[in-house]
Amino acid sequence: MQAPSKHPDANLSSRVRRARQRAAASYDAHAALFDEVGSRLLEHLDYIKLQPPRVLDLGCATGRTSAALSERYPQAHIVSIDPAIGMLRAAVHCNTERRHTPLCADLEALPLAARSCELIVCNLGAYWCRIDQLLPELLRVAAPGGLMLLSTFGPDTLQELRSAFRGVDTQQHVASFIDMHDIGDALGHSGFAEPIMQMDKLTLTYANLRQLTEELAALGMRNLLAGRAPGLYAKGKWCAASERYRLDPSGAVPATFEIVYATAWKPQQAQRTADGYQVVSFQPRRKS
Repeated sequence: MQAPSKHPDANLSSRVRRARQRAAASYDAHAALFDEVGSRLLEHLDYIKLQPPRVLDLGCATGRTSAALSERYPQAHIVSIDPAIGMLRAAVHCNTERRHTPLCADLEALPLAARSCELIVCNLGAYWCRIDQLLPELLRVAAPGGLMLLSTFGPDTLQELRSAFRGVDTQQHVASFIDMHDIGDALGHSGFAEPIMQMDKLTLTYANLRQLTEELAALGMRNLLAGRAPGLYAKGKWCAASERYRLDPSGAVPATFEIVYATAWKPQQAQRTADGYQVVSFQPRRKS
């Protein structure tokens, strides 16, 4: 999930779509991190009495979170949305229940009616989105009193890779991610209520740097490595970055993933007008 930019990358959505499309066949074999984060995210629902008739799985990839939601809420209609049609084809095979609708769409412009989803879940499925575009759209489609659960990457994600390329050249080789506190503030500003933020740091290890970058590509996270910096894999830069990468005591290549979890509710009544003014509700005094 990216911070707002004065100069948004107009081609980012199409690059993300192509990367996820290429990764559709390889995603499930490399999804251990996404499965672990998804499991931790859905644990928040253990303490909430909720029986939503309509559930949105945003950035559903191959439908693994959709399947878990269908098992948790067997009477719910699950809507799975992803920008890559290849991911959605896999999601259809993962979710064979009739109460399941896959949709291919831009996550910042959802093809859903306002107030249509009582539960919205996004498990690492919108890390490339602009938060100032995504959250108002989620608020729009959330039903009054609906719940939103989100996991995304925090700014320390792939800090080792970022550090290794620092000094090799002046290009950006790892995307910037928004801080947990800024996400919390953005939830409040967009109109969500009672935001609760949590953070985890998970470290995965790889035999070498190429294994790490190949796994990122297999997950459709190719654009994390870049800002589309030219020459990322040029031999000289690759060797320089590999030499600068700090290994763990066993000699393995560590990769940190900072995971931000957010839960928030859509108020029963709108809290702000479109131009940002606070809405105050009142009832006339009854005559005695």
